[in-house]
Amino acid sequence: MKSQEFKLNNGEVLEIRLGKESDAAQLTTLVENILVSSPFVVTTPAEFAQRKESSKERIRKLNQHPSEIIIVASIHQRLVGNLDFICGKRQRLAHTGEIGMGLHENYRGLGIGQRLLKVFLDWAKQNSNIKKVKLGVFEENQIAVHIYKKFGFREEGRKINEIRKADGTYHTVLEMYQMV
Repeated sequence: MKSQEFKLNNGEVLEIRLGKESDAAQLTTLVENILVSSPFVVTTPAEFAQRKESSKERIRKLNQHPSEIIIVASIHQRLVGNLDFICGKRQRLAHTGEIGMGLHENYRGLGIGQRLLKVFLDWAKQNSNIKKVKLGVFEENQIAVHIYKKFGFREEGRKINEIRKADGTYHTVLEMYQMV
């Protein structure tokens, strides 16, 4: 995947590229920010802190797999967003995979997520192993749901009360997909 640059509405230049092992420390900091600032994530900060795999190992594994990828978005060489795609591990599911995406709290609403998604979908369509891209999104995250639909994702189902937060509230997850 080639690095791509985009000019944002605020005048800053956004670079989207393949994640590198040298991004590990910044990626860890970015994910920590996302987990604390977004109400629409499943992983808790404590779970992330206890993970067994380092960011560097994760980047290495994703880059070595022909059907998986980690894409990062940066402004002035500072990571502000990421998207990863993990494919099915069983032979009969290897043509599928799931997206995970997040943005730093100070860079939401600038179109960075849409650009990450477009770059990823272009990559996925060129990868002959990938036929179905999936994602799960909190039903109340209507901005994200709208963007995914705009990019051609369709609703596949609902997982009612799938997420239970520490405050005892339950949240439904929309399962969405796109054939590529």
